[in-house]
Amino acid sequence: MTPLILAGKVAVITGAGRGIGARTAQRFAQSGAKVAVNYLRNHAAAQAVVRAIADAGGDAIAVQADVRDPDAAAGMVAAVTERLGSPDTLVLNADAGGFRPTPVMGLDFAAYELRLLDEMKAAFTPVKAVLPGMLDKGSGSILAISSALCRAPVPGFSLLSVSKGALEAFVRALAVELGPHGIRVNTIEASMIQDENSSVVDDEQQKELREWIPLRRLGRPDDVAGTATLIASDLAGFVNGASIPVNGGQVLY
Repeated sequence: MTPLILAGKVAVITGAGRGIGARTAQRFAQSGAKVAVNYLRNHAAAQAVVRAIADAGGDAIAVQADVRDPDAAAGMVAAVTERLGSPDTLVLNADAGGFRPTPVMGLDFAAYELRLLDEMKAAFTPVKAVLPGMLDKGSGSILAISSALCRAPVPGFSLLSVSKGALEAFVRALAVELGPHGIRVNTIEASMIQDENSSVVDDEQQKELREWIPLRRLGRPDDVAGTATLIASDLAGFVNGASIPVNGGQVLY
């Protein structure tokens, strides 16, 4: 039986219709949290996650919102508050999307500008929406899903390295500013996750990466979800401003 280490928590997980977000929603619910499964377009996928949680005895709702839009994010938080209670946990998993490995010489500055803006909007806007409730409570946990590429770049992935680096700088700034209010802000730095983002890398490159990682496999959504569950819980109550590696030893620091 899964320990109910998130009992009493109300969590919003952005981009939770598939992959890491979906598995994190399920893990949170198994651990006792009430969960809002945010999605942008795929209503059926989000509802499937909600049904799986309900079938396992958990409590979840699907909430459509483009979290880059302030009005949509505010509406999402209002809907969650009405149906589940005021959110005290936020997982920033929604991704800018549309990424394909491209050498720097094949990019222009507009590509970086667009990626950075989308990445930061998808983090800043939902954070602003949940903060009033967290500040009222004097507690909360915000967790951003990032990438090992911001610390260990590889050729062709500069867009992702730069945008996730900006995300992590934002997290550290929030950790310092919000810590005195009882709100913890952390990052999970994941390596390539099987079936989540591995499709952009060919089979030979995936094989090379497996041989490079000491655990000799790619990550799985559940690897990230399990770590997220622990960090969101009060068991990690003194963890703040941290970048937690979930990479099988690919990057050591």
